[in-house]
Amino acid sequence: MNQIKQLIIFSGPSSSGKSTLIRKIQKNSSLLCDQLQIKYPPFWTYLNAKDLAQIPLILPSNIIIHYDICEENLWKESLHLQKLISESEQTIFVTLCLSSKNFNKRMKLRIVKKVAYLLLKPKKIFGNFNLFDRYLEK
Repeated sequence: MNQIKQLIIFSGPSSSGKSTLIRKIQKNSSLLCDQLQIKYPPFWTYLNAKDLAQIPLILPSNIIIHYDICEENLWKESLHLQKLISESEQTIFVTLCLSSKNFNKRMKLRIVKKVAYLLLKPKKIFGNFNLFDRYLEK
């Protein structure tokens, strides 16, 4: 792995504004870029924490990582992230927070979505079995 000049990690819970900040940096928001010492944002590499396992051996010199601390299975990527941090000259952590009320609301929505998916998926499966049974009856 080559040396990374600057690594910026945006971390925080879901809906805390990580993606919004990264989009503003990509659009070259001068205030954010000045504060984080980012020059030429279009030439930076933007990664999601889920992509860390597939990182090539030759890396760009400047990387921004979107790291959702509430995401499941990110412990697998933590070793890759540690390696990136050790390979970088400068690492900046930007940790965003969220009020407990908004965080609880977001987590409840996430649970509802997962339960709804689990309830709808068996209906899809059984629906396909019914189609197969109809095909056999013909």
